[in-house]
Amino acid sequence: MSENKDTVLVEAKELIQPRLKLTYLDVSITGNRRAQKSINRDIHNALTQMLRTDQYPNAKEKEFWGGHEVKVNENQVLSLVFELCNYATGATHGMVTYKSRTYDTRGGHAYTLAELFRRGSDWKNRLNKEIKRQFKKQDIPQTSPFKTVTEVTDYFVTSQDLVIYFQLHEYTPYAYGIPEFAISIASLQDIANPTGPLARLGV
Repeated sequence: MSENKDTVLVEAKELIQPRLKLTYLDVSITGNRRAQKSINRDIHNALTQMLRTDQYPNAKEKEFWGGHEVKVNENQVLSLVFELCNYATGATHGMVTYKSRTYDTRGGHAYTLAELFRRGSDWKNRLNKEIKRQFKKQDIPQTSPFKTVTEVTDYFVTSQDLVIYFQLHEYTPYAYGIPEFAISIASLQDIANPTGPLARLGV
């Protein structure tokens, strides 16, 4: 159950056009229309960007479809993941892209990965070490060596974990899919931004 002072409701809606079938999320926040408007505008911008990232620029016929998942909606934190699939006629296989957003539902701010942590902390080294450990422990095949996360590396949060993920072909073969690396939020409390999502979910 969410502990938000304002009730945050997430409703799935459907957009159907020729060669496009997309379900997306519309957020409603009672008592906070400003945050609601900001979050919905950001969701729209994220989906528009995904649709404009053309994996098959030379193909004449393409189809797009996609969905979403609410990863967490509690303690004034809303974390969403959007999935977009596209396929071009004659292609060997389709392509899948993930995009995620983690919001402060009090003001509508979307956090970058860097903003989850205290300024000046060694958050990059901590995450890099854990991701490399999981690559090795899970024996994940790599097409190129993982080096480092950045301020804007893709992620989402659940009630228990910070999950870093990478796109198809970024570090792993297509057949492996989207690699995800879950890191316990409890283990990051010493470097978490005290007013950010990790601190609020870690209580």
